[in-house]
Amino acid sequence: MISLALLSLFDSSPSKKGSSTVSFSRFLDAAPSADLHEEITTLLKRKIAGEEFNTEPRIDVIISFLQKEIDELEAYTKSLDFESEDPTEQLNELFRSTLEEVWSGDAS
Repeated sequence: MISLALLSLFDSSPSKKGSSTVSFSRFLDAAPSADLHEEITTLLKRKIAGEEFNTEPRIDVIISFLQKEIDELEAYTKSLDFESEDPTEQLNELFRSTLEEVWSGDAS
């Protein structure tokens, strides 16, 4: 499953100012096909060269890859056995207390 492989490329440690949390070259190396790799490389070269991007035709190989990734991630998240409580009341209380703090002038 490429989705999970791509997710594993993200660094969970805090990022340093000016650095990316994922090595783009590692991400690009994970491209499952030569066609996808080539299209991404071409797009990256154009972006680095400062080329202006307006509305352009879809790059089908990239769109197909992204849609497959989205579908796999959606299926994966549906398979997770995770329950959470409705946070509405806690969020309402946080909102009210924030308003009281701001309106009372007691903000520190």
